[in-house]
Amino acid sequence: MEGQVLSEITGVQNKSNVNVILAGPTSIMSSRIIPSCFNLYKEFPNMTLSYQLDDQENRATLLKKGTVQIAVLSPQDVSLEMDSKMLKPDKYILVASSKWKNRKTYDIIHNERIIDFYTSDRTTQNYLKKFSLLDIARTDRLFANSNFALISLIKAGVGYGTLTQEVAANELGSGELVALNQKQTFEDPQALAWYSRKEMPKYFSRIIGSIK
Repeated sequence: MEGQVLSEITGVQNKSNVNVILAGPTSIMSSRIIPSCFNLYKEFPNMTLSYQLDDQENRATLLKKGTVQIAVLSPQDVSLEMDSKMLKPDKYILVASSKWKNRKTYDIIHNERIIDFYTSDRTTQNYLKKFSLLDIARTDRLFANSNFALISLIKAGVGYGTLTQEVAANELGSGELVALNQKQTFEDPQALAWYSRKEMPKYFSRIIGSIK
């Protein structure tokens, strides 16, 4: 109830500027969500749509507190009082440095460390589990909580990890990274969540409708 009230207060139409903050993981925000909202700035010149790139798992809390008005969440984090819609799932591939291009996937997984965003990030482990590779993987991991840092470490041959297809595309195209496991993908479902308003402002519904 607190989150809904705060969202309604924040969502009141204002004759000057209306502020909306949208939170989500770095990968999906930079590759898909932000570009899909470009045209909204011209359509609603009084709307200030800002973005909070957050790779931690506290985005539901931010939404409940009214710190953000819209958030990208894992479906299991969407609570009953929230409105939501399913988004196109992220597709992750397993990548490593091009320095290792002549090594077999099994060899890399068995001998090298996983690099993830943070300690509770299970994306790479879930990928390996899907393809029955988790049992051969090392249990010690490294962490870098930005795409730039994580990709830099992988390029340098410090370890391997998962990236979304969109984020990995440039690095694969330049030949600095290689795709492992025959380029097979792991789908990670995502949901867009918000608190309902008694009267949905047009700008708010357009934001929601623009994000797929």
